Amino acid sequence: MARDDRFEDEKGVDRRTFMKAAVGIGAAGLAGSLVLSGKTLLPPTASAEGEVNEGFVYAKGDEPNPFGFDALVGREARPEHFREPWVGVATLWRALFDPDGNQLPGTGFPVLLIRVDPELFRHPAEWIPGQDFVDDVGIVAIWDRCVHLCCFPQWHLDGLPSAYQDYEAVRVPRTFLAGQDPIWCRCHNSQYDPVTFVWDIHPNGTLYIGANMAHGPATRGLPAVSVTEQGGRLVGPRFLAEAPQPPAEVEQRLGGKPGRFFRDWYFAYCR
Repeated sequence: MARDDRFEDEKGVDRRTFMKAAVGIGAAGLAGSLVLSGKTLLPPTASAEGEVNEGFVYAKGDEPNPFGFDALVGREARPEHFREPWVGVATLWRALFDPDGNQLPGTGFPVLLIRVDPELFRHPAEWIPGQDFVDDVGIVAIWDRCVHLCCFPQWHLDGLPSAYQDYEAVRVPRTFLAGQDPIWCRCHNSQYDPVTFVWDIHPNGTLYIGANMAHGPATRGLPAVSVTEQGGRLVGPRFLAEAPQPPAEVEQRLGGKPGRFFRDWYFAYCR
């Protein structure tokens, strides 16, 4: 499978190793960041004391954000920050903050927020605009861990080379209709279409809705996170909210069952 030799691979981990490391950071259910060197999986154990922020907080990346979000690092995401279609940024959902308003290092789930064109957006009937999708703005929230080997996919940090656009006919990203690249994981060239949400299945049997896999070596979609506007903020679902319920034909076709939004379920999306 083609890959981009200009970018050094991030070292992947198997699901069991990642799960054991993740559980080690405590009952608060907090996801840390993989160190690029691959020498450690997570930052030192974080204190469980702090207030959980249900919103999405802008994270500082290793590369400049092309849409100007670097000036908002540490602030909560708001719909008005996404002024143009196809603006996107990496955030942390459910990060912990101390009483002084400082984020506790290593806390929060990595999530991409992307404003898409609602006219291009396709989703299963169970995905509810206005609850799982900010329909008047067109903002989607997508898990920011590649399901292949846990690297961080990127949104428009670098142009997708034409050599990596060898898609199967049924997997051509709909983003191309607007002249936009899909989500691209530069580690091994997996790609995901943020305007085509589909039912998919994790190897553990959990059914979920996610951004359609457009190009391997990934073999399934990148899980979506419900997002809505609340008091001018972008917020995610309650931590223990029920996952969307698949229709019987989906369960039969994919052979799985719906899961719940709990810590291990999210960690399981990269393995």
